[in-house]
Amino acid sequence: MRLHAGVAIVRPWRDTDADALAAEANDRRIASNLRDAFPCPYELEDAKGFLAMATAMSPQTYFAIEVDGRAAGGIGYTLQGDVSRVGAEVGYWLGVAHWGRGIMTAAVRSLSDHAFASHPELRRLFAVPFATNAASARVLEKAGYTREGTLRDSVIKGGSVLDSWMYARLRPGSEPRAQRWYTRPVFFVGDVQRAIRFYVDGLGFVKKWHEADGSGTVCQVDHGECEIILCQDAERHDRSRLFVELTRGDLAAFRRELAERSIPNRTARWGYDVVVVTDPDGNELFFPIEG
Repeated sequence: MRLHAGVAIVRPWRDTDADALAAEANDRRIASNLRDAFPCPYELEDAKGFLAMATAMSPQTYFAIEVDGRAAGGIGYTLQGDVSRVGAEVGYWLGVAHWGRGIMTAAVRSLSDHAFASHPELRRLFAVPFATNAASARVLEKAGYTREGTLRDSVIKGGSVLDSWMYARLRPGSEPRAQRWYTRPVFFVGDVQRAIRFYVDGLGFVKKWHEADGSGTVCQVDHGECEIILCQDAERHDRSRLFVELTRGDLAAFRRELAERSIPNRTARWGYDVVVVTDPDGNELFFPIEG
């Protein structure tokens, strides 16, 4: 079995993966977001013990994530039993050197498709990341999982009691019909004409409408499916943040355009890495960096 996952391959573990597994897994930044059964430090003997178990499984549900011909992480699912036998729990990790490349999202998506195809009885895949691990939550959301709730004080890690999140993806065709919501954020600005110049000339938005034939204080600017209402109100000092999802390639191209137009931007941390663009009135656009 070989599943293509972007630049990576999801495939069965091999005994020869021991050295790579020990090298990639031996990092506290990985172990801090996993259960205590994941060793830290992670030594060669730990790798050999895991591989002996994983390669003997039947059916095989634990797999390696291969990058550039070498094992770089792990992913798998655990089939549930008894009355919960219609479900399986998904887990994953990736070597730190490979973070930020969209590998894990592609791997989770491919593995999930494989699990449903291989086990007709499965109705549900689920994962339970710590609530402190926003990056893992984003991986799941981008792979088609939905957050179903928060499990309060459900785990203890490193001496701290933490919440965890329940994420699930249902077998295609079994999801309930969702109501489609449509939203447009409002950014309050001091000068609507100045704001229009920034968004249209600087960021490549298109002005969709402007009240009073272009002389009013409210207008809408669009960029693809991103729609923002600009409202001039010099008395308002509250500022807004808007998260905008772009693919890795589109974000790189957008940053090049910003550089060409001399539009400042910065990288920040919001539970995960984001590119931040701030308009002249302090409103911020956050562009998450795929990880």
